Amino acid sequence: MPVTEAERLQSLHAWLLCSGDSEEQIAVSFDDTLAVLCASRFDPSRADGAGDPPGGPPWLGELLERARWRELVYTLHARHPSSALLNTAVQRLLASPAHAAEAAERTSESRDAAALAGGSSVAHLLDCLADRLAARLSGGPGA
Repeated sequence: MPVTEAERLQSLHAWLLCSGDSEEQIAVSFDDTLAVLCASRFDPSRADGAGDPPGGPPWLGELLERARWRELVYTLHARHPSSALLNTAVQRLLASPAHAAEAAERTSESRDAAALAGGSSVAHLLDCLADRLAARLSGGPGA
C-alpha cells in the first residue's frame, strides 16, 4: 500500500519532534521550505490564469496576514511585476492599514532597484522619486 503525502508529512513531523525540535521550529522550517519551493517554481502564467474573483483567490487574505508570506509576495512581485495575482496582492497590502507602510516601502525598494539596474524607463524612475518624496512629506517610510 503506497504512503500518502499526508502520512509522509506526519512521519516527518513526528521524527522532528523526537529529535528535539519544537512545534514552532517545525512550523518555521516548513514555511521556509515551502516559500523556497514557491519562489523557485512560481509561474505567473499559471497563477494568473486561475480565473480568480477581482480581489484575488479566497486564500489570499489569510496568506497576506503572515509576514513570511508577505515577504514572498514582495520577492515574487519584484521578479514578476506584471503578474495579475501578485499585483492584486500588493494592491491589497497597500490598501490595508496594517500593512500599507510596509508594502509602500517594499514595492518602492524593488522599483528603485529596477531603476538602478537599468531595467526601467525614465518615467518609472520619476515615479520612484515621487513616491519617496510623498513618503517624506507624509512622514512615512523613507522620511
